[in-house]
Amino acid sequence: MKKVLLLSTLILVGCHIDSSVVEASDIRDEVVMLDTEQATLFKDSQGVIYKIINDKESQLEVQVGDGEQPIPNLSTNVIIPSYVEFDGKEYAVTRVGSFAFTTYEDEAGQISEAGSNVETLSLPSSIRKIEEKAFYSAINLMSVSIPKESQLESIGDNAFAFSGLNQFSLPDSVTTIGKNAFTFNHSLSSFDISKASKLTSIGEGAFRTNKKLRSFYLPKNVTTIGAFPFSGAIALEDISVDDENQVYSSNEGVLFNKNQTELITYPADKYAKEYVVPDTVTLISENAFEYNTGLKKIALNNNLEKIDNLAFKNMLKLEEVSLGNKIEHIGRLAFYSIPNLKSLTIPDSVVSYGKNPFYELSGLTDITFGNRTQEIPNGFMGGDFASLVSVAFSAPNLSVSEEALNFSSYTDINNIQFVVATDNDKVKLTNALKLDENNVLVETPSEVETPSEVETPSEVETPSEVETPSEVETPSEVETPSEVETPSEVETPSEVETPSEVETPSEVETPSEVETPSEVETPSEVETPSEVETPSEVETPSEVETPSEVETPSEVETPSEVETPSEVETPSEVETPSEVETPSEVETPSEVEHQVK
Repeated sequence: MKKVLLLSTLILVGCHIDSSVVEASDIRDEVVMLDTEQATLFKDSQGVIYKIINDKESQLEVQVGDGEQPIPNLSTNVIIPSYVEFDGKEYAVTRVGSFAFTTYEDEAGQISEAGSNVETLSLPSSIRKIEEKAFYSAINLMSVSIPKESQLESIGDNAFAFSGLNQFSLPDSVTTIGKNAFTFNHSLSSFDISKASKLTSIGEGAFRTNKKLRSFYLPKNVTTIGAFPFSGAIALEDISVDDENQVYSSNEGVLFNKNQTELITYPADKYAKEYVVPDTVTLISENAFEYNTGLKKIALNNNLEKIDNLAFKNMLKLEEVSLGNKIEHIGRLAFYSIPNLKSLTIPDSVVSYGKNPFYELSGLTDITFGNRTQEIPNGFMGGDFASLVSVAFSAPNLSVSEEALNFSSYTDINNIQFVVATDNDKVKLTNALKLDENNVLVETPSEVETPSEVETPSEVETPSEVETPSEVETPSEVETPSEVETPSEVETPSEVETPSEVETPSEVETPSEVETPSEVETPSEVETPSEVETPSEVETPSEVETPSEVETPSEVETPSEVETPSEVETPSEVETPSEVETPSEVETPSEVEHQVK
């Protein structure tokens, strides 16, 4: 006897859907619709539910699933046919509907009975679109096979997010991969794309937080990649780009735009200890260096203009970043959770910042801001800064928020020495941050060196170049009158420095006392070799003061004026963080939507 089941309500996963459901296992001819406006759903012999999406005679189509909830009670291995028959008609299977193979978990983390338990799935070549969240949270799903001659064109947003896939071969016909399409696929170790691929667009965060994906190939037709496509892909070692691609390029496994003005992704597991950003780069993209596990030193070029959000997030081994002198903007949480970074000097060129630009830098001892960093907003620095002992602001007329420094309990603000440019700024900083005035020093702009004024390493006198007492001319080494220049070449007495202005070796800082190149500015008042006095200007041996009698130049800041490490108050006791606070702005997996509405 022919069996026709008409229901006004189909109960799936505890939800009610008003529809006409027909169990079409052996007879599909005698069907009476209850309501022409209601969706028509029917099952095949495997229990797979189909929904009619086009009932025109010229184009009969169905999708897998009702588009609202998972298909329950399927076996672990399911094969979807290219065509299904219903009501005497043959329908092409052209879509996989939203939530069709979603797996639900209850509050205890157990799999819900109504969720999909499919482990291997074969899709037909007739499928043209996989809707958003079709396999969302399909944690049991390990494999989806699609024929090489597939007509699949689009994979929707979050289509395979949080799934259990361990491998995926993209059909050449696919042109679009949606936002977060394969995000949080912790078992996905390979994603195969052929050179014949027609892929043109990859959505934002499409492959982020995949822990096992090691390499990725971009075919020639890709013209659009959304933000942070590989954020948190901690095993990624290499990104290659087809040479014929007109929009993107790769250099030593690092992803750039075609003319390499934008650095998009530096693979998290690419092995190298140091990296010099190419001179062509003007933009470091969002999450560009995030989670890198090898780099200890990064040198940015002098053409770089912008560091985007979260650019250096969670770089656990990074110790040093040298910033170029043209950077204008530093983005939100750009320097976030970098425990081994020791020092930062922000150049004069920087004029704007995103929210919380410096956060959770537990190993940072000192930071200096250039003379255009005037506004210090809420949350400018925050989290664990347990090692911080020095913060210097070079700009006058500061505007300081009362919550500019949102430090955690691991940071003792009383152990930090602040430096400002004027007495007025001292008052502002002291009042806004409720500091002890003894913790705020005033140094005029001429005393506070700015990054643009710092000599390059090649210009700084190395310890080997510093004269030792044995190298100082003794009276016997002074040139004789015959070797002295003619009067016309000699400086007049008014131009001659007195002995009290000559620096002697005993006053030269030892290597341990010499500041690093990034911190030292050679006084502009010190004469160059061409200005040094000629022998005729030097007093006779009997008049020359011994080294112990010679004073340092009055223009040069003496060691007593320079803060030495011994003068910086260090924390007497630093607590070891048991837990590192993370900013509320950072989306963690626990915050990602994990329940299907």
